[in-house]
Amino acid sequence: MSPTTLTLMQTFVAMSVIYVWVVRYQAVLNDFATFQLPDWLRDVTGVCKLTGSVLLLGSDQQMAVVGAGIITFFMVSAIVMHLRAKNPLRKMAPSLGLAAISLVIIWQHLS
Repeated sequence: MSPTTLTLMQTFVAMSVIYVWVVRYQAVLNDFATFQLPDWLRDVTGVCKLTGSVLLLGSDQQMAVVGAGIITFFMVSAIVMHLRAKNPLRKMAPSLGLAAISLVIIWQHLS
């Protein structure tokens, strides 16, 4: 995979997470309420996801792997919560996609 493609993937994942947690924050509030999760967990999740996104945007490969790992962990957690809430696949699709792309990012940096 070309370095440009990898950089574009990292940017896409980072900007997607930032967009949801900044611009579409009301949707985050609704999701956490639906999942019946506490506010403190929502806040910790947001800080971690935004930190992972910033790490993906940096130029250090090791930090990008850490950032992609953080995003993967939280996207898999989101998938589990969507399954627990019996949400339709279309609600899980963004989490599935971002988890998959994050795993590819990790794989490319470690291979």
